[in-house]
Amino acid sequence: MSFRVSLALATALLMASASGACSAAGLRVVARGPALQPFGDRLEVRSQALGRDMIVTVTPPLTGLPKHRKVAAIYALDGGYGEAGPIGSAMSGGEAIAPVLVVAVEWPPGQWKYRDEDLFFGSGTIDGQRLRGRGAAYETFLLKELKPYIEAHYPADPAQAILFGHSAAGTFAAGILVRDPDAFAGWIIGSPALEYDPRVLARAATVSRTVVGKRVFVAAGAAENPTMVADTHSLAEALSGPGSRLAVRSKLYPGARHGGYFTPLFAESFAWMLPPPQTYAASAADLASLAGDYRTPDGQVLRIIARDDQLFLRREGRRDRELKPRREGVFEIPELREQVTFSPQGLVASIAGARTPAVRVR
Repeated sequence: MSFRVSLALATALLMASASGACSAAGLRVVARGPALQPFGDRLEVRSQALGRDMIVTVTPPLTGLPKHRKVAAIYALDGGYGEAGPIGSAMSGGEAIAPVLVVAVEWPPGQWKYRDEDLFFGSGTIDGQRLRGRGAAYETFLLKELKPYIEAHYPADPAQAILFGHSAAGTFAAGILVRDPDAFAGWIIGSPALEYDPRVLARAATVSRTVVGKRVFVAAGAAENPTMVADTHSLAEALSGPGSRLAVRSKLYPGARHGGYFTPLFAESFAWMLPPPQTYAASAADLASLAGDYRTPDGQVLRIIARDDQLFLRREGRRDRELKPRREGVFEIPELREQVTFSPQGLVASIAGARTPAVRVR
């Protein structure tokens, strides 16, 4: 949001300058380009299946990835509309959900013209446009090229992969669910346009009775095209009908039009798909017993403070950091990826891979 505000401010100042309301010494724009998020990786990849390039943005949790273990990955088609990555990063960084990588997939600038055909199987006329589908090639790119690359180069757990798609991409995602349900562990399907693939609905009920444990979140805006609302309802009903072995949740967002509900959709579906890890519940008495001063070999004093049902670490010249319980005697500062382990003699702080012991002195 800050990038958009800054751009709006720059535009306003330029207009003011043109009208004589701003002096020559005012703000001067020397270059303009697309806004980019401040962290993560932006990859331009060459797909052999498609015969052209695609843009992939990989966004980690705001506080960084946990060490020595794999995490869930959300593959967001249509670039996640610029929201999936930042929302997933903030939620996982703030421990509202489990740690997650968001892999946003989109077409390079000037190549979004390929979108409809890439998401379409077979051939036909959609909205008056004759399409020759390249859905099989796009599916190969996604499942056989991109997903293996991400899992080889990032700590992405294949068993926790989730696919998001909206509109035509929602139908594409639903198509993968009914054709290849083992490809992902969960699906977030927004406003599916089932005219893109009528076979999806026909297969959905059968898949729901044979596939165990997958999660599917289906949603639409209540104020969008009635046909799309009906398609969303039909798909959710087919996936959750009698004998279904899927976990299905559906939602109509009041007052929302076709592209007007991404923020609540991501917040709600991510939390349902990826609940935060359970933490050890330390009592107030347990926390109070750990409070005190601990001295490191170089003479630094680490002060542990118990406050209500929270524990804090104070170091000279730094602000207090909350220590969050992970298991008995083990606490973490997630945003710094630091761990503090207590023992009867003192504590050991693991910071940036280095272990620093400290003896209790008070």
